[in-house]
Amino acid sequence: MVFDKSANLLSDVFESKYINIYVKYAALTAGRDKAYLFIQYFSRFLIYTLNQQAIIKPSTSFITTLTKIQASMAETRKSTSSIIK
Repeated sequence: MVFDKSANLLSDVFESKYINIYVKYAALTAGRDKAYLFIQYFSRFLIYTLNQQAIIKPSTSFITTLTKIQASMAETRKSTSSIIK
């Protein structure tokens, strides 16, 4: 597989154990989907918590950026879900 070759090349470049684990995990379609799901839900969580705070109000550009990240991850997951099935 092409992913196995690229995963081995990246593992050779980076000597960190955690980088190697991530590269092998992200080489799988299901692994990427789970990582995207985490980013999507974490962005949604940050948007909700930051909007609920009365003491520290984040800038609207930061909230907009988080919203775009969340929407992008949702769209990416939708497009890759057809590949998984």
